[in-house]
Amino acid sequence: ICQNAEDECFRKTGTLVKLSKTTLARRVAGTKSIRESNAARGWLTEEETEAVLTFATELANRGFPLSHARIKEHVDEICRARYGAEFPSGGVGQQWTHRFVTKHSERL
Repeated sequence: ICQNAEDECFRKTGTLVKLSKTTLARRVAGTKSIRESNAARGWLTEEETEAVLTFATELANRGFPLSHARIKEHVDEICRARYGAEFPSGGVGQQWTHRFVTKHSERL
């Protein structure tokens, strides 16, 4: 199955892709992908991430510069509302906004 999928991908796109039969078997059995697993461990849901991106874009459209402090403040508010006392008092970590901006740089 993996070889057939690799060959078909190469014919259609010209890109050589290697598929692991072990990974394919785990995915068929319902195991989450690394991306899905990491998303579940993050502070924000996909909807909350979208809300933060929209917030940052709207601020920029109104002439307010994007700042890590402003993003952190907004994210901390969202997380405090969602997690309550389980959310750290210092908010998201020092590098969190830098990683967020890097990850979503095409939209910011």
